[in-house]
Amino acid sequence: MKHWRKNKERYQEKLEIKEIEQNDELKQKLRDKAGKYTYWIGMFIIALSIMVYSVLGILNIMDTEHIVVYLGVYLLSQVFVGVIVFNHLLKKYD
Repeated sequence: MKHWRKNKERYQEKLEIKEIEQNDELKQKLRDKAGKYTYWIGMFIIALSIMVYSVLGILNIMDTEHIVVYLGVYLLSQVFVGVIVFNHLLKKYD
């Protein structure tokens, strides 16, 4: 501790660098969580839309066959792309 008393400026600089690094790590974790939540909310909205349009089609309120097929393909492609991106990142950082 004596060493840092003599070099207050260096100690202060080191503390500032450490604080910046911790703040950056926190922001990165928050971005990751925000991305994850956004992805899942998007998946939920697509799945809910498929169900709503299916019911509308069954009740003959509107012709929804193409919409349901499109949303189904989109949902599957999102899951597929999500798995591919995850595996790519896992290989990159492993």
